[in-house]
Amino acid sequence: SNWLGWEDFEEKLATRLTTAFKSELKDGATVPVDAIQDAVKGAVAAYYANAQLENTGLTEQQVKTIINDAFAKVSFTGVSAEQVKAIVNAAVSGTSTLTKSQVQAIVDAAQAKNLSLAQVTKAIADATKNFPTTEDVEKINEANAKIVAAVEALDKKASTLTAKQVEEIMTAVTWQGGGVTTWFDAATYDSAKEYTLTTPEQVAGLATLVNGGYNFEGKTITLVPAEGKTEIDLSKSGNWTPIGNTRGSEFKGTISGGKNGVVIDGLTLDDQFNAVKNGYLINCSSTGNMDKVGVGFVAYLGEGAKLSNIVFEDVNVNIVDTKMDGICFGVAVGYLDGGTIENVTIRKSSTEGATNKISTVYRTGGLVGAAAKGTIKNVTISDLTVQSKGWKKLGADDGHCVAGALIGYARDFADDTYQKLNVSISGVKYNRVVVQVRNIAAMKNELKSGTEIAYYSIVGARDNVTGGKATIADLSSFTGENPVTGVTVEEKPDEYVK
Repeated sequence: SNWLGWEDFEEKLATRLTTAFKSELKDGATVPVDAIQDAVKGAVAAYYANAQLENTGLTEQQVKTIINDAFAKVSFTGVSAEQVKAIVNAAVSGTSTLTKSQVQAIVDAAQAKNLSLAQVTKAIADATKNFPTTEDVEKINEANAKIVAAVEALDKKASTLTAKQVEEIMTAVTWQGGGVTTWFDAATYDSAKEYTLTTPEQVAGLATLVNGGYNFEGKTITLVPAEGKTEIDLSKSGNWTPIGNTRGSEFKGTISGGKNGVVIDGLTLDDQFNAVKNGYLINCSSTGNMDKVGVGFVAYLGEGAKLSNIVFEDVNVNIVDTKMDGICFGVAVGYLDGGTIENVTIRKSSTEGATNKISTVYRTGGLVGAAAKGTIKNVTISDLTVQSKGWKKLGADDGHCVAGALIGYARDFADDTYQKLNVSISGVKYNRVVVQVRNIAAMKNELKSGTEIAYYSIVGARDNVTGGKATIADLSSFTGENPVTGVTVEEKPDEYVK
């Protein structure tokens, strides 16, 4: 098989950075740090995912070294000819035909001035803004000469990022670029039945592997805090990458806290999280559109998959992404589609200043974002605020902006009749749970099915056809509008995303 080495990753990083610079840089504006972070993390994720299928010659420290050098004020390695080709090809969609001497001129200029990859990428992105689409060789050669001149004229003191920003990216790389996957061996994957993970970086590595194509069907992942630790702390991860975050990358195994259970602390999704890019795109055959997204610790939990014996503590979620109104967020699972959630607790710690709140623009559930079928058993949710902020452009009564203490949206997206729901719920307890929405009346309206109304405080919304009844198993007796013990519903009409 192929050997993936230093140059392979450098080329991936060069390509991703160029795309970020070309799409974000307008009229000399500074490229947003989050766009650069996305480019770096995307390159690392692509490299690590491929590395599971191939041999790899890079250690995690070497990957960090490449990234650190790429953004340093003074580079120690410069850029390679392969990187220059990758940058230019990405910048001009392969139109350029740089000669070997022109490529070498850029390499020489970069190395002579100790230019970093980011500095060279920016210079080339600027120089190719109006690159000719003609096939006229003379014009293309003139444009190529401008690329070389732009790099040769670049001030080596130019800095794309501050030292602090570089450090932030370096921290994010370990988490979201791939985490730690050394516990996994592709050669023994078929025969292996059990894995034990002890660090937050290893759990992040699980997300990379699942999102890279390994579904862990029939396998158990046991989470056990490292020696001397009482929890697995995700609070330093920045935006969590959901496990199974693209269509076709479902998680089909079991994640368990073992017989003693495990505390997962600080699950975080902040205002930089892009749900469309990082959530699980649901195949919505009832509409023919890919316009629904599941987001959570596990993005999708299907038939045979299980999440058990886990405590989520001090959850911190503030998603302000308005681009897709089909976003469904739940702390444990984004979309429950046949799997089992058992012995799971969501709570706030006793640490001073601790918070335990999830807030998104659209459908939000304390435990599950959207539920079609599956089992929810022995769940306790305490001291949690569940909010659907809404979006100014949609209005306060829009049915996409609902929240529930347990489930944000009850719907089987594969059901054309909107009537087939089979979610078994038992042993659920609530303590001091607050559900916040823009308009309570609008949320109640979303729950109507014939003459029945599910308890609006624990289920945000459910779809049905006129005259039909989309009944949730074990919720059939919830026919009134009385509040559920332990749950309070509040209106927050003015906290919408503008």
